[in-house]
Amino acid sequence: MLAYLLRPEIEELIERGDLQELQQTLEVFEPAEIGALLEALPAETAAVLFRTLPRRQAAEVFEYLPHDGQTRLVEQMASEKERLAALLNDLSPDDRTAFLEELPPGVAQNFLNMLDSKEREVAVKLLGHPEDSVG
Repeated sequence: MLAYLLRPEIEELIERGDLQELQQTLEVFEPAEIGALLEALPAETAAVLFRTLPRRQAAEVFEYLPHDGQTRLVEQMASEKERLAALLNDLSPDDRTAFLEELPPGVAQNFLNMLDSKEREVAVKLLGHPEDSVG
């Protein structure tokens, strides 16, 4: 994968703090390629890269990550509630459900509470939770 081959250059951009150049570099890659690159990077570096992605692209990339990769990113972004809420709301219902199903119930509930009402209603139905157990 081309993104993986450019890993040293991408890490250098992150180290220099050249996030605009990083964002421009990532524009040409498919979400799956960026996901593979995120998996290869240390957690903190991966989180910096992920934060540079435009909102829609971030959701697409997140959907390509395995659950442990998704969890690793979410842990790095734990203090960024608005960003996490936007990401969760932007995920496709099926991908969001797959992510939430793998989490401990209390953690999943916290994420459900971050969703806007329409997306929360869809998520609750897909997860099979009683309507009154959320929010």
